[in-house]
Amino acid sequence: MEQQIHTPLTLKRWIWLTIAGWFIGVLLVIGIGILGGIIFKGNKDLGGQAIIGIGMGIGVGLMQWILLRKYLPGALNWLWFSIIGFTFAYVVFDVAGSLINVKFDVGMVLPLVTMIGALISGWLQYAFVLKKNVANSKGWILNNAIAWLLAHVLTMGMFFIKIPTQQGVLLALIVAIAFIFLLTGGPLLGFITGKFMVSKINNLQNKD
Repeated sequence: MEQQIHTPLTLKRWIWLTIAGWFIGVLLVIGIGILGGIIFKGNKDLGGQAIIGIGMGIGVGLMQWILLRKYLPGALNWLWFSIIGFTFAYVVFDVAGSLINVKFDVGMVLPLVTMIGALISGWLQYAFVLKKNVANSKGWILNNAIAWLLAHVLTMGMFFIKIPTQQGVLLALIVAIAFIFLLTGGPLLGFITGKFMVSKINNLQNKD
């Protein structure tokens, strides 16, 4: 039987689709948050930070799956493991936050929650997708976690921007800058994860 040959995966393509996934994730987080606010009528005890895990897990996981499905058998599981890992980490964070009466800066803790979600997702992706298809791919677990942590920390720059209450051009400019900060995580995430994954996939292609 003839082996199916695919176009080699490029770092540029991986980065661009990761950026797209990050953008989709941000839109999903905003959309789910608005929908949850309407359904639960602004009840802050419902929803919490879990929507971040759901939205970003779907967005980035979806675009990575679109890239990998041509190269890896069972790649659809990649998307599900992305959703499961991040959602689990954020739901546990929400539940723990509601049970433990301790005051802390949520913004400072969330990058660690993101890293834990990435560790869980990365381990699942390695154990059930990469391990049986890609040699020497165990490093994906740590690579994925570090990439997500750094990407999240980079986006935190938006929290240091003071948005004025008055309307006008200045407000629009500052909101635009804050939104740009929010999206900067995508390129960084794509570059770090792509530097690891692209060569592994192309080596797999060469062996075929």
